[in-house]
Amino acid sequence: MSTVDQSTVSAASGHSASGAWPALVGAGATDEEQRLWSLLELSCDWVWEMDESLRFTSVKRMNPDRLMLKDEEILGRRRWELGGELIRPATWDEHQAALEARQPFRDLVIRRWHSSGEAVYHTASGDPVFDAGGHFRGYRGVGKDISEHIRTQESVERLATFDALTRLPNRQAFDERAQRLLSNAYTGSQVCALLYIDLDDFRLLNNGYGHRIGDQVLALVSERMRAVVREPNLLGRRGGDELVALLVDVPRREAAVETARLLIEAISQPAVVLGMEITVTASIGIAYFPQDGVDLDSLLNAADAAMYQAKKEGFLPAAGVAGRRSAHRRRGLAAMEGHRAGRYPAGRVHSDCRRKRTDRRDRGLGPAGSVPPDTDLAPDRTEGASDRYQHVRQAAATDRMRR
Repeated sequence: MSTVDQSTVSAASGHSASGAWPALVGAGATDEEQRLWSLLELSCDWVWEMDESLRFTSVKRMNPDRLMLKDEEILGRRRWELGGELIRPATWDEHQAALEARQPFRDLVIRRWHSSGEAVYHTASGDPVFDAGGHFRGYRGVGKDISEHIRTQESVERLATFDALTRLPNRQAFDERAQRLLSNAYTGSQVCALLYIDLDDFRLLNNGYGHRIGDQVLALVSERMRAVVREPNLLGRRGGDELVALLVDVPRREAAVETARLLIEAISQPAVVLGMEITVTASIGIAYFPQDGVDLDSLLNAADAAMYQAKKEGFLPAAGVAGRRSAHRRRGLAAMEGHRAGRYPAGRVHSDCRRKRTDRRDRGLGPAGSVPPDTDLAPDRTEGASDRYQHVRQAAATDRMRR
């Protein structure tokens, strides 16, 4: 166990031994105190102090505009109660274990968001404080806004972690960040929703008009999805036309269903690509964390199975695992005669072969597209549910092998 002498920490952080912040820049400050404070202003943006229960008791700002949180949002709370996405270390459990062991910590990084949607990155380092009798008194340390440094670093890493065509995180980048988001959600007892999005019959479009058209359609679809799913939620491309979205801190399941509806609405808008009017539609499966899976792999499997059930039945599932059928049918677009045979009318392509459902009652939509009150949103955990959807999982595995 690492211990730090209280007077040493007080001098380094700008605290007095009693826990009060000295007026280092005011009257009576010694030359040594003035020098230490000047060095602190160069190396950090704020200094902080915690008590024995790990709650903030004071914050001193050297650069008032760099810490977006107000004092009343910080004081009396623990660090993991302030919100934001933990970047380093990997989990709050790891950080809490270091604090419980009274160990110093370095370069903890948290991402937060301004109301404008801009990401802000804060780092913190701290040391434990003990009194003359060796009793633990809390922590003291420093914090800094490292947003500019992170943005520079991200612009370099983006080349390796983002899909060049869609400008969405690739499989590796999505998985890494999604695991962090799920870990944060578990610590905060939050519900998340994973949406698995597949463009219907997209291979027919590629085969009929070539990958040049297909690539531009994918780029357009991704742009439309970004307009619906915003930070701190996460989008990604897992390959081909398979896209995913992780919604964090979902207040109710209907919110995830509504996001899926908005995505389908946005994706299905006609677009002119290289002089041709093209319309694509999507099938979406939804899985909920932690009800349908406690890790990313299990959520992906549940949402993938739900998506294939939606594609098979022509429905938008209102609940996740294994694609339980709900009263919500996905809105289709006009089918073309001979579509699967590859006979396309000039200048217009539909990637959904199902017939347009014009009867509102046939689509199962309630007033204003609301979720009917009797819709069962709970995952199917009855005996035999796994066997009941085995054919869906097999279909998903077969399709992935073909791709």
